[in-house]
Amino acid sequence: MSEFEDSATEQRSLVLVSEHRFIRDPRGAIWTQTQCDYGFLKTYAQAGGQVTVVARVGDVVDVPTGYQRADGQGVAFDALATYIGPVAFATSLPRIIRIMNRSAKKARLVILRGQGVLSAVMWVLARLRHIPFAAEVVGDNEAVYRDGKVGGRAAVFYGAILGRFQKHACWEAVAVSYVTASTLQRKLPNRGSRQFAVPDVVLGADAFADGPRTYPHGDVLKLVMVGSLEQPYKGVDIALQAIEMAQPNRSIELVVVGDGRLKAEYEHLAADLSIGSQAHFVGSVASGEAVRAHLGAADLFIMPSRTEGLPRALIEAMAMALPAVAARVGGIPELLDDAHMFPREGTAELAEILATITPEEMANMSGDNLRRAKAFSLEEISGQHEEFLQQLNSVTKTSSGQGRTTGRDESPHVA
Repeated sequence: MSEFEDSATEQRSLVLVSEHRFIRDPRGAIWTQTQCDYGFLKTYAQAGGQVTVVARVGDVVDVPTGYQRADGQGVAFDALATYIGPVAFATSLPRIIRIMNRSAKKARLVILRGQGVLSAVMWVLARLRHIPFAAEVVGDNEAVYRDGKVGGRAAVFYGAILGRFQKHACWEAVAVSYVTASTLQRKLPNRGSRQFAVPDVVLGADAFADGPRTYPHGDVLKLVMVGSLEQPYKGVDIALQAIEMAQPNRSIELVVVGDGRLKAEYEHLAADLSIGSQAHFVGSVASGEAVRAHLGAADLFIMPSRTEGLPRALIEAMAMALPAVAARVGGIPELLDDAHMFPREGTAELAEILATITPEEMANMSGDNLRRAKAFSLEEISGQHEEFLQQLNSVTKTSSGQGRTTGRDESPHVA
């Protein structure tokens, strides 16, 4: 029997491949800083029994403040090395394949969440083993790497490969969930039209402001950004350059909430632009009330991202009745009016908005954003993710395996 032929062992586990990084304490417990905690992961277990998460897990001595448990009853992990970058990935690839192949052997269904390189490896293994797979699309691979701004010059090459993989995986999957209402669905369709709009942002009652804000004329425009500084996705450099361009017309301060390897580089850039005293990098803070405190102290939320799916940070800011301007990428056009967006890499356009936005305009934006954010309340979208998972269960019960595309008319168009 070939190594990749179907095993006689009963396939029992739902295997979730995640591009997210987790940490492990000395006792073996798994922790996360984001919404990929046990509360989220257990929904997979509730819908489909045991779930095994395949993801990068780094060992730490102490768990940082604000982290939450990710493992628990029904949720186990197959840990991969915490590589960073294509060279480290290539070095780790043999072990990654061994671990993923072991995970695939016990899978009755594979879910590819966030279609990066790890999902690409599991996609190959699932197809070789004829294991049904589904996809959860939280962003656009091709858009992330298309101009080399993220990942370096080589990223244009491997980004094109990941973009093709993502299109094929979504086309072939037994079902696909998308964090957007329509944006990602148009670019990454499923051949069976088994498509679900499942926002991965669910806000509790405490996340919402009591009402819109009012804005008296003030001397300083206070901006806030929230996001990881590990990669240049969030466009902090764009924000700093735009502030430098706009400051002859207005006094501006920026608070950046988040941490990562690029933090020092951004602090140096702010100093080089002579706005070091106006840019405050507060580092990582606990999710929830601590983040909302920074949102509450700001006048305007900005998101000059180079790529996004459906950005949680923006929706949380909108729920706090905070006016927002953002780059026209990913699912952001589903959240904001065109007048409050600017082009990707649009430094000059963002600077113009910062220099000219008025208190009256921000007050109107405040009410609009609060109203739109209520579409993401727990009451509005509770159960949508579970509905998607229950649909997958019904598909796997009636399907003997994942078919492959065999004819030209079955293949997705790949530009």
